[in-house]
Amino acid sequence: MRNSLSRSKSNFIDKPGSFTFMQSFLPIAVFLGSSLKIDEARKILDADYYPPISKGDIYRIMASGVETIILIDGVLHRERGVWQREICAAINAGIKVYGASGVGALRAAELQTFGMKGCGQIFEWYRDGIIDGDDEIWLTYGDASDNFCPISEPLVNIRYTLLNAVKDGFLTTEQAEELISFAKKLYYPDRSYQQLLKSPILQQLSPVALADLTTYLITKQVDLKKLDAMC
Repeated sequence: MRNSLSRSKSNFIDKPGSFTFMQSFLPIAVFLGSSLKIDEARKILDADYYPPISKGDIYRIMASGVETIILIDGVLHRERGVWQREICAAINAGIKVYGASGVGALRAAELQTFGMKGCGQIFEWYRDGIIDGDDEIWLTYGDASDNFCPISEPLVNIRYTLLNAVKDGFLTTEQAEELISFAKKLYYPDRSYQQLLKSPILQQLSPVALADLTTYLITKQVDLKKLDAMC
């Protein structure tokens, strides 16, 4: 994945580490990747859309006249992620910065006292200390040509789906907690509902209960990151 900014519109042509202005920018900039398809996002909000944010990207657009930055997705932990200091620099320059879903939720929880605003369930979980690990939002996904299509399942999605399974009577609270712990121990590219169904915890269920839960996880799984990106 490139660290320089790229656009689906022709507003600028990007070069390594820089970009060339072709026309005026919109006042809202959104950094988006696997959480929500850009075509769907454009139906919700008219904005300039950028790929998952990486280190230095906010500095690169601050001079464009942007008034609001919405941070949804960022590059993986092995790449250079967005700095807290550049978010604070944007806020200090009078730019409104919001975060949700992915790295945006994490950074908003970290920087809410500095003026960054967060929204959505994932942000609230980070803010309230229900979750604290960066890996809760990690997943593998395709590149820009594949619309950053998710490949693995982020732990926040699994967590929310299992909580719903408890409410709907397919799991006990203890079973859900054990399954979340099992999923958390998996390397994040291996996290999926298929792997969850292979866990020793579920092998203790009766064949009927396992079949019912399998159907539930296949048909009732919740994409919480997508829901939060739309908030």
